[in-house]
Amino acid sequence: MSDSGTATTPQADQSEGTAGKEGRADLLSALTPEQLKLAYRVAVRSRVVEEHIVRLVSRGEVKFAIWGPGEEVHGAATALALHRVVNPEHFALVPHYRSGCLCSTWCTLNGFDDFSLYLLRQQFSRDTDVMSRGRQMVQHVHLPEYGILPVQSPVGMQLGKVAGHALGQKVKGFGDAVAMAVVGDGTTAEGDMHEAMNAASVWQLPVIILITDNGIAISTPPEDGRGIRDFRAYAEGFGFAHFEADGRDFEDVYTATVAAATYVKEQQRPCLFHVHSLPRFNGHSSAADVTFDLNQDDPLIAFGTQLVEKGILAEDDVLRRIEGKGRDFFAHHDLGRIMTEEDVEARALLEQVRKEPEPPPESVFEHIYGPFPKVEETAPGEGTTRVTYGGAIRSALDKLISRKNGFLLGQDVAQLGGVMQASAGLLARHPDRVVDTPLNEPLIVGVSFGLGLYGDIMALPEIQFSDYSLNTLHWLVHLGNLRWATAGNAYTKVVLRMPTDPFGGGAMYHSMSMDGFYAGGVPGAEVDVPADPWPGLSGRVDRPESGPGPEEADHARRGARPARRGRTLRQGRGPADGPRPHPRRVGSSGMDLTGRGGQAGPAGDLRGSDRPAHPGAARHGPGARFGGAHRTPARRGRGPELRWVREADPGRGGGSAPRHTYPRPGPEERPGHRPVAAPGGGNHPHRRRRGSCRGSARRDAYWGDRGLGLDPAPLLHRVKPRPTGIIRRYRCPRGGRALHRLPSLPRPPPCPPRPPRSPAPPRPRSSHRRPFAGHRRPPARGERTARL
Repeated sequence: MSDSGTATTPQADQSEGTAGKEGRADLLSALTPEQLKLAYRVAVRSRVVEEHIVRLVSRGEVKFAIWGPGEEVHGAATALALHRVVNPEHFALVPHYRSGCLCSTWCTLNGFDDFSLYLLRQQFSRDTDVMSRGRQMVQHVHLPEYGILPVQSPVGMQLGKVAGHALGQKVKGFGDAVAMAVVGDGTTAEGDMHEAMNAASVWQLPVIILITDNGIAISTPPEDGRGIRDFRAYAEGFGFAHFEADGRDFEDVYTATVAAATYVKEQQRPCLFHVHSLPRFNGHSSAADVTFDLNQDDPLIAFGTQLVEKGILAEDDVLRRIEGKGRDFFAHHDLGRIMTEEDVEARALLEQVRKEPEPPPESVFEHIYGPFPKVEETAPGEGTTRVTYGGAIRSALDKLISRKNGFLLGQDVAQLGGVMQASAGLLARHPDRVVDTPLNEPLIVGVSFGLGLYGDIMALPEIQFSDYSLNTLHWLVHLGNLRWATAGNAYTKVVLRMPTDPFGGGAMYHSMSMDGFYAGGVPGAEVDVPADPWPGLSGRVDRPESGPGPEEADHARRGARPARRGRTLRQGRGPADGPRPHPRRVGSSGMDLTGRGGQAGPAGDLRGSDRPAHPGAARHGPGARFGGAHRTPARRGRGPELRWVREADPGRGGGSAPRHTYPRPGPEERPGHRPVAAPGGGNHPHRRRRGSCRGSARRDAYWGDRGLGLDPAPLLHRVKPRPTGIIRRYRCPRGGRALHRLPSLPRPPPCPPRPPRSPAPPRPRSSHRRPFAGHRRPPARGERTARL
């Protein structure tokens, strides 16, 4: 997959952009007057639209806006150069929020002239916004038919996304692919920059990382905001080619972009393109000062003057600065003929968008999840097949790679076969579809996101332990919300797999349970765990013949389901009167964040026992309302205990659920251990109740680890089945508690009120006062007391 060679910096005169004087003259002479007129017209269109948005902010007509006045010349020149070099069918662009003119010019050159209308619809959050249907702020562009990938607010994530898309281009075998991400100079301080350059360097991806440097990141100057002092040295450290240009000079930007895009297209290697000296005329956004800065030279005026000198435009056609009063752009500029025409058109677009409808409130629930795939399960054959969870995962991955064009990537998944051996042998079967990645979880998930944007490639990333997925939360949120944020227009095929709770006693970052965290905290994510919750706790379960109802089945599909370890589950054998309640580790394999259209998730690991299933499991079916099993701290010199909590039986009118006495192991089964009293009898010193209400949850059984001969080391620090990842507590009327899982089952009925008590007879009053037991009589007022 990787290329052992390293990219070399082209030997060119960097003082002339990236081309020599003769080559630069030849490139500029190839530009036709029509192309230059088009570049100027789209540039002034972008300026006038964004300055009208500034006015909307000043009048309070829109709540928030973000813009890029000052980068129009750079954007128009870059789009013209890309249009000359790249193949639009094999080109991808993830723009910056200041790249409005770049996107508008690129779309216009490819036959789409309504970019400004689309932008205003998103600014006003209209139902007609085809990029997000009013669900995103302005400049969250997404036009896949023109190669513009979806933009999200954390700007550094554009880099990992474009690296993944370039990896997809390489996987598909395109020999002329180019992918480009645009970021500001402030973004270079983020770890996303290192991750994307690392991925592009390791796999030699055809990527242009374009840095638009205006010398300030919101309000932070470079000396305070970034540690990279020399972008050329930084690029050479990764083996990147390096290009640079003056962002105020149309010709310099055009020639440098042609050279950079040609290098990446022909060499299929990455480059770093630094565009410096860009102005910023208005503040970062509507949250800053929106006054137009007249103290900087305007590249748009300089570009118009050049076209006038070349005889392409007349003096009355171009923008000029004049003396005026006011805060905004229009008070200090003579727009000229071309910009006046675009101003009239922009005003007409504003009136059109104001009249368009807003999204209906009920539409907020649309496109949260992708359509569930319609598959037909093959009829089971005769006999029984024994397979470990690891073997089942390997078989599934093999079929996904063969049948669904899957691509497996992750730490140690190729040579080692995964630390859990879930991908052992797949490298030999699919040498071009299984790759080891750098030791960087955000890189793995981010690259997989961009890779899965290809509709015919399924990304199959693996994270070694779900604990290490915490630094990928940005990506998981974006994965879960992508379909919703784009109103169903974008999705990425990603199945993220990670083991949860694989080691008992693994402490933090090797035995944490992340399934419930993601199922309850990442909107749109589908967390799939390969087992039902109650069987994850017990090796023997009598399931109801009818199975779960449709609502429970839906949450079983959507929610988190605990799993077992990747080995065959064995039934315990005990005395004749039933299986012994010795907890046996049955474990789990891993959690899948399934990306059916932008979803993600992990799998849980639970320790179970061979004790009989709780009677409630047979009554309510898999996923019944059980608080779960918990490991509690040692008390009074005893080791940890394993306790079970069951909710009060709602069918008994709020009365307490019957306590069940499970078969106890005989003395011959646990030699050398002191018997422990059954939970139903006697006043056991460690017996506790939860809550004070008759209908509150209480512990059904208690076994101390010494009484069972249980080794506490393999136990998890927390074992709690959470079928939907959400366990909520409701307080009973008299202060007790009941555990209840929503929304698959109804809330239990409240406890009935107690019957009124008859008033107690009045106690007879007596003149005899009982003395203080064990205490001296308190001294009377004024009495002096003394103690030796």
